[in-house]
Amino acid sequence: MLPTSLEVAHALRGSWRLIDLGEKALDDLDLSWSGFIKSYGAVLLTAPALVALLAAQRLRAGMINEAGLFDAPALAIQVVVVNVLSFGVIPALVLGLMWGVARSARGTSFVIAWNWAEVITTLMLAVPAALYAIGWAPPALAVMFTAAFSVLAARLRYAVARTTLGCSAPLASGIVALTFAVEIAAGWLFSVGRF
Repeated sequence: MLPTSLEVAHALRGSWRLIDLGEKALDDLDLSWSGFIKSYGAVLLTAPALVALLAAQRLRAGMINEAGLFDAPALAIQVVVVNVLSFGVIPALVLGLMWGVARSARGTSFVIAWNWAEVITTLMLAVPAALYAIGWAPPALAVMFTAAFSVLAARLRYAVARTTLGCSAPLASGIVALTFAVEIAAGWLFSVGRF
């Protein structure tokens, strides 16, 4: 079940507004069971971003993009798996660590808000990757852009955890650190061929 364009607009706006409005922004999200299912359809919205991320990864690996983006299937799979990991494994890991919340409405709200926030995060991080891939940003500048967008992504993830789970600031910060650590570790494992 895929969300409509109106549902996508409301969900993205609600997720972003969690930063400033907290629980008031949850009104923009469909927190029902169908909203839960549709939030997983949101991963399809990241497909264009994955193209930019893959092109940047290929350049970092010394490959040329003119040869085609999918002539190195392992690298393409790495980019897709790390993205899917953000949508599926990380919420499951967080809720697994907070088992009491996992079976409550707060747990469902967390997953829904997290999935929509991950769309925003992926699209944000694809911007510097795209600039690097098309040659408009040298590697150092692309790294600076990525760092800046990562700060925004961390703030968004923090707002999602703090608002939906109702946890303390240190715990929300720990959740953010854990999510980035899992993504970095997964990317590293794939890059060295261990996974």
